[in-house]
Order: sequence, then structure tokens, then C-alpha cells
Amino acid sequence: MLAMRWPWPPAARKFSVRLVVRRAEGLPLAPATDADAEARMAVELKWKGPKARWKGLRVCRNRTRLEAPAPAVDAEFSAAAVAWEEEFEDVVTLTAVSHRKPAAAFHPWDLFFSVLNV
Repeated sequence: MLAMRWPWPPAARKFSVRLVVRRAEGLPLAPATDADAEARMAVELKWKGPKARWKGLRVCRNRTRLEAPAPAVDAEFSAAAVAWEEEFEDVVTLTAVSHRKPAAAFHPWDLFFSVLNV
């Protein structure tokens, strides 16, 4: 008689991750085309985890508030800086690549930053 052995699921750990978006410097300062229009910038964060078996792709998005850029102190460069000081928190589940190795690596999480000019 042959006994069927099911593989153990990989070990998983949950971590609370806190990310603070403080400031972006060296952003290009767009020329003002309309006197009423004011350039505003925001940062969009996209957390992307490994694909789970039954739940699909783990994606979470956050966005900072719109802020007007401040011109750089040095007049030679047309660069701007924006300060947000916003904090984002998410619970991520890190799953091990293999359950057989005690010090196995975890599947990666990707974090994307996009600067939006509105």
C-alpha cells in the first residue's frame, strides 16, 4: 500500500511595515502656463506581493495629499522640492520559498513610487 504524502505549506510570517514619505527634491519645475493654475504634486505608492494560490495578486495602493512645490534655494537650477511627512502602514505576509530549509529566503515584495504632477 502506498501512502500519499502532501507537501507542507511554506512558512509564513506577518510583519507590520511602516513607510514615511518625507520629501522629494530635485523635481523639474514646470513653467506656469496659466496664472490661475498652480502645479501640485503627489506620490503614489504601490505595494505588490507574491501571488497566493487562491487569493490572486496582493496589491495595495496609497497616495499622499497634493502639495505645491517650493522652488529650490539655488536660482541656477530650475528644480523644486515638495515635503509631505505622511506615514503609511500595511501588514505584509512574507512566505518562505521552501519549508525544507530552515534559513530559506522569502518571496519578495515590490514597492513602487510614482511622482504625480497634477
